[in-house]
Amino acid sequence: MNASDTPPVTLRPYHPPRGRRVAHPQRARSAATPELTSDVSIAARPFFESVGFRVVREQHPVKEGVELTNYRMRKVLSPSATAAS
Repeated sequence: MNASDTPPVTLRPYHPPRGRRVAHPQRARSAATPELTSDVSIAARPFFESVGFRVVREQHPVKEGVELTNYRMRKVLSPSATAAS
């Protein structure tokens, strides 16, 4: 096999993952979503708290044999969701 026999290859630029997306509260409100929830790492917790999320519970999932710590966080968007909780 020589170079002229090899099929063409298309290369695409590498785009590294950008982490989890945070839902935009205005879009969630317009969709009548009463709250947003997320499982958040220790490093991400201060950011989520700064935009109004509160810790619901600390969690300890095991991934590939390693116990991690993360947090289930919640942000209430609708006043009626607070009354229902």
